[in-house]
Amino acid sequence: MPVPIRETPLGREWLEEGRAEGREALVRATAAMLRRRFGSDPRIDAVAAGLVDLSDDERAARILDAPDLDALT
Repeated sequence: MPVPIRETPLGREWLEEGRAEGREALVRATAAMLRRRFGSDPRIDAVAAGLVDLSDDERAARILDAPDLDALT
């Protein structure tokens, strides 16, 4: 019986690498949206990282509805 790739150490490593890369891409995209909406601010990367665990709809709503970056910190 074949062993699913996710059940192997290498498969788990690849899966975790993919998840980390996806999260990093989402942080970058969220930061880009924040910069577009609020301009350059040194807090943007931290705010973006804090928003990535939300659903896409919730993250977008918070960014669009926030009156300023302070409301997202």
